[in-house]
Amino acid sequence: MKPLFSEFSATNFDQWKARLLQDLKVDSVDKYLSTRIEELETPVYLEQENAPQSHPVSGMRIAHHPEFAFANDWEICVDVDTADLVQANKQALKALESGSTAVRFTGHEISNQEELILTLRNILPEIARIHFDCGEASASLLFLYQDEIARRKLDPLRIQGSVSLDPLGDFAFTGAFPYSREESIQLVQVARDFAALNMPLFKTISVDATRWYNSGASAVQELAFALSTLNEYFIELGEDKEKTARSMQLRMASGSEYFQQIAKFRSIRLLWAMLLEGHNLDANDLPLWLCTETAQRTKTLYDPYNNLLRATTESMAAILGGTDEHVVHPHDSLFRKSDDASRRHALNIQHLLHDESSLDKVSDPAAGSYLIEQLTLELTQKAWALFLQLEAKGGFVASLRSGYIQDQVLTARVGLENAIRTRNRSIVGVSSFAAPQAKVKMEIQQQRDPLAKLPEIRIVEPFRDAAMFESFRQAFTLDGNPTAFLAVFGDPAKRSARAGFAREFLSIAGFISSTGDAQVALLDQMHAESAKQARVLVLCAADEDYLAAVELLLQNAWPEVPILIAGNPSNKNQLSELGIHDFIYIGCDAAAVFGRLSEEVLL
Repeated sequence: MKPLFSEFSATNFDQWKARLLQDLKVDSVDKYLSTRIEELETPVYLEQENAPQSHPVSGMRIAHHPEFAFANDWEICVDVDTADLVQANKQALKALESGSTAVRFTGHEISNQEELILTLRNILPEIARIHFDCGEASASLLFLYQDEIARRKLDPLRIQGSVSLDPLGDFAFTGAFPYSREESIQLVQVARDFAALNMPLFKTISVDATRWYNSGASAVQELAFALSTLNEYFIELGEDKEKTARSMQLRMASGSEYFQQIAKFRSIRLLWAMLLEGHNLDANDLPLWLCTETAQRTKTLYDPYNNLLRATTESMAAILGGTDEHVVHPHDSLFRKSDDASRRHALNIQHLLHDESSLDKVSDPAAGSYLIEQLTLELTQKAWALFLQLEAKGGFVASLRSGYIQDQVLTARVGLENAIRTRNRSIVGVSSFAAPQAKVKMEIQQQRDPLAKLPEIRIVEPFRDAAMFESFRQAFTLDGNPTAFLAVFGDPAKRSARAGFAREFLSIAGFISSTGDAQVALLDQMHAESAKQARVLVLCAADEDYLAAVELLLQNAWPEVPILIAGNPSNKNQLSELGIHDFIYIGCDAAAVFGRLSEEVLL
């Protein structure tokens, strides 16, 4: 049989590159030869030159826990607030009846046996994984839970779940240990030893790396800081490192960078194996239990139903990356107490991915993808290098005390903020495709605990992508939506494109825009009723027409409101001297524009 495509001659890379230059009509194709995500640079796949490299841990299954060796199954978990224990019990039961396989009780402390019995009424701990994330009370809760298991005469060898003890991680975000460092570590050790003796499948050290993503850290930093925290527990908790490894679980947030997030979760398996190898342990015998959840950083107050879509893609990334357990936060949890409907929507996202999309059926579904494999490798290498830097500086806590970790996060956050400010990183419904008349009522206000200890270090602050533009929206729309008038003239193609851009740009801050009649002269457009009532006026035309238009307005009818120009003309300085307030264009600092505009409009 004649080979396929034998009539075509082979093409080498130089020929392909030359043709690319010709077809694209550019001088260089370098930017087309790689994909950049944060600090990661993944080159285009070339069979001979850039074939995927082997992973640093030979033969290591990186996608999932061995418990799911022949599939990609995961535990479906829900968060339940313990502010009202009766309602918490009802919510947990309803979630379990609706198909969840794990429950995480969060928030208020469960302080005694009676409260625990009330919380767990009719819940079967032998079937469902039960997690307790109740702050400093988590340690004492472990003993209460073991007593409850004994009271019910359940098999302690079948009890799975966790209490959330992570004093080292807490130190980064509160600035202080619950007690002293030594006492906090001793508490972790007691809990570890107690669980190992009485409920060996129950986790007591729950390193919470979700806070790194939600503070604006890069993926490399997330992985390195999580690894450094895990390593410090190995060092602090003494010689029985196998017992320590069995007591650990890791929580990570799944964000909006889809392919990078898949690679991130695959990478942590490799990093865990490398860490255990350094402690003379085998990851195949001591697999990491990885809990993931949808990120809070990526969610928005406005257009909150978009959060459902974000949660879906974030969940897919976690599942394809091999999570063992996943939580989807309700789309409205950012600004109100979620109701039954929003909690059901959140739960059903996982059911759709599990039962309808069959993402549980294939072991390591992302394996073999060049992009994901390369990202996994690059993330692993860079995170390991940063981890070694932290160790050289004395470890996790020492790096926090010196401010090194905080500076790393700040650098990443500044880069992220710049991408958001210039809209190179789009936030649908907020910085792009905004619905200016959308309203939101905040019912939840984040407050610092007045009893919290004064921080010993510079703490790592939380961050949310949309907050910058949402604050402008709230300020500009406090007394209703402000209006803008778009004066259009000159070249039809240019004026139309720039009017469309200006309308979308101003909608970020809640402006409702009206457009002048292109068939009417510029001065006559200024006399339209909508122009007279507008709080902002935008000139929309070709760059070469703006100077004449501004001079015309100066001579005849200069308005008393700020005038913006849609575009980035070369004579911006001259136009500014004539009275133009600002310029809006693709890549401009949108936050700075609205900041300057607020000084005029919000007087």
